[in-house]
Amino acid sequence: MKRREFLRSGALAAATGAAAAVARGAEAGAATPAVEKELVALEKRAWEAWRKKDADFFKGFFSGDSVIVSAAGVVAPAALLAAASDPDCSLGDFSLDNFKVVALNADTAILTFRALQSAACGGAAAARPDVVWASTVYVRRGGKWLSAFHQQTTAAPAE
Repeated sequence: MKRREFLRSGALAAATGAAAAVARGAEAGAATPAVEKELVALEKRAWEAWRKKDADFFKGFFSGDSVIVSAAGVVAPAALLAAASDPDCSLGDFSLDNFKVVALNADTAILTFRALQSAACGGAAAARPDVVWASTVYVRRGGKWLSAFHQQTTAAPAE
């Protein structure tokens, strides 16, 4: 029953999003190569900034209404800014691949990808998974792409 409700609500959300895009006069679909290149580069810069603890980068990265969802729950960017400068936690090596960009309209796109990461807090491995599937929703405001939403889902173990 729960699975059916989840699937139904997902289908409803997708239909609502597509209808909203059409109502705005835009068609959802593959992003232009230039937009894809720009968003992938921006996402890579964000991960590198996280690794380097560059909290200043994130001050211009998020939209004012941005939300982040992870195993820790739903948080605002302010929590990420605090964590980015926490000397007790660190992101070591990481790699990002399997990028796909879907344009919802000229100023909104979803970037999905896989991330492999090694992190530690207090000298011990962090509670974050090593492999996640992630998505970031970018919005273009004032000519600049900003992160409006980011989520990470633990990848299923390889069989």
